[in-house]
Amino acid sequence: MRYFYAMLLLCLSVQASAQKQVYIPKIFSTDPALSTWSNSRSVQSENFVCFWGPVVGEHPENYSDPNLRFTPAHVLDTLEKIYDKFIHDIHFCKDDTSTNLGKYKIIIVMNETWPAGGPTGWAFGGSYDDVIGAMWVHPNSVRDGAVLSHELTHSLQGQNNIDRNRTGGFRIEPTGSFWETHANFMRLQMYPQFVKEDMPRWMATRSYHFASTRHHYCAFNLLLTIQQQDSLGMVNRLWHESLANEHALMTYRRLKGWTQNQFNDFIYDYAKRDVIGDYTVLGAGDIIRAERKRLKSAEPHYLWRQYTLLQRVNDSSNRYVSPDFQAPQDYGYNIIPLHPTCANRIVKVKFKGHAEAAGAGWRYGFVAVKADGATARYSASYSAPEAEVTFAMNADETDLYLVVTGAPVSHTTYVWEPGFHKIKRFPYEINVQNAVPEGYQPGFRDEFRGAGHVHANGGGWVSSSATVAASVFVGPKALVRGNANLSGNVRVEGNAWVENATLSDNVVVSGNAQVFGGTISGSAQVTDNAILSWCAVSGNVIAKENALEWAVTLRGNVVVGAMRKSAIAVRQVFISKRRITTMAGANVMAKASAIHPILISTRIIACLPMPPWR
Repeated sequence: MRYFYAMLLLCLSVQASAQKQVYIPKIFSTDPALSTWSNSRSVQSENFVCFWGPVVGEHPENYSDPNLRFTPAHVLDTLEKIYDKFIHDIHFCKDDTSTNLGKYKIIIVMNETWPAGGPTGWAFGGSYDDVIGAMWVHPNSVRDGAVLSHELTHSLQGQNNIDRNRTGGFRIEPTGSFWETHANFMRLQMYPQFVKEDMPRWMATRSYHFASTRHHYCAFNLLLTIQQQDSLGMVNRLWHESLANEHALMTYRRLKGWTQNQFNDFIYDYAKRDVIGDYTVLGAGDIIRAERKRLKSAEPHYLWRQYTLLQRVNDSSNRYVSPDFQAPQDYGYNIIPLHPTCANRIVKVKFKGHAEAAGAGWRYGFVAVKADGATARYSASYSAPEAEVTFAMNADETDLYLVVTGAPVSHTTYVWEPGFHKIKRFPYEINVQNAVPEGYQPGFRDEFRGAGHVHANGGGWVSSSATVAASVFVGPKALVRGNANLSGNVRVEGNAWVENATLSDNVVVSGNAQVFGGTISGSAQVTDNAILSWCAVSGNVIAKENALEWAVTLRGNVVVGAMRKSAIAVRQVFISKRRITTMAGANVMAKASAIHPILISTRIIACLPMPPWR
């Protein structure tokens, strides 16, 4: 019996010593708002401790304002499930007793529950005092695991810097975008359905360089490819073994022992999979294909720039060129449907790259797809700057695509916001025989015409629900849909698409531009690949190239070109050294609000999923 009690005491002693401690950050004693913290307004689980402020009292689950009401135990229960996945299944971090993660509980701070000057905003992840991971979350962001899994990843990324990789871990500003890519990728491991989130943005920007802040939340297809071809362990190694100031893609190249040429081959292999969403891990491919099908049926305007539309040199030529603004950047890519025009469906393409940027290079090849949309056959990839390549479709294949990637001879790491015209682009031209590229086939976009009629002035399509004055010109390939109302001398030309918008005066919409919702008046021009959604535009505004604006007001002589920071999302990041205290004084990967950009330090990286565009 004495032996039994001795062993019991020993076990209890070991259990007590193994229990993680609560670390109280330094700012909890120096910040006027956070110094109001109390153990009575906290709750703990095995791996987390949650603190909230006095605004919601000691029982926040009963607070009167539903936007600030939350159940602490529910938050920690969800986080424990995610923690178990990330640490014990994926092994992203170690939590043995030799690590800080093994000694301390990750800190959760509930935003908007503190006195004036306390932590505010939607959701953030990072660390406190270079000791332990933390996150700062609004009560409305913790209703499920969607945001929590993303932010916990940021906390663990910071923990990797603390416990494992003190010099690497993609700390530098130019590679900060990879924190967001990886955070959303990790969320997929827990919630695969989010592989479809903001898919239109990715399709609209996949010609951009991989680390572009225009799509850094949704650039996880490359990591899915690594997971599929290597393992999740390889994705972990990018963090564990990265060197100081090393770009994530160059970490991968180094770990694989590849030359730049071999790495470019991999980039093409990754890019070609996007044609059908050829990802077997997590069932991602099925989810992607289902979402594309849903968009096409229910919200086709969100397909935006799903495919690259080349420019024909002249009406009688088979020669087509990539627009400069859509040419692939470093590791970006174009997907171009080819529509056979002969019975044998043997398509020949003469490719010629235009080496206008130093170190230009390309990879290109064919992808043939069966009627199920889920089965693809890939040609060899080609890298010659000028070559003639041929592909014969099989009888059971219904669709053919040309994929072209930017394959630089040497890698360039761009600063956070270099400016569109400072980023290399690798334009090219093709001469096509026995096929025409997307936009030149008979019946282009016929599936989006629906009930309606041909407009007498120009021959374009007008939906029955739209109102278009006789004075308005609608070109033969243009579409006017939904409840659009067009009057005056408005012109809709080229492949332009106008839906649910009011256009008046001398407005011109041309090229492959799209206007959805909002009002445009005066002599405004929307052209090239520009997208304006729910915008108020007047005067002589010009929106061109890859401009993408959402719910903004543009007046006067404003020119919006390429893709501005504000054009991509009001949640984009600006580098500054303001409002650090708003983030509780920590090393935070900050998340901007849905209304205004947050100003953050260079040690802080934005980590909010892009706005829901529908």
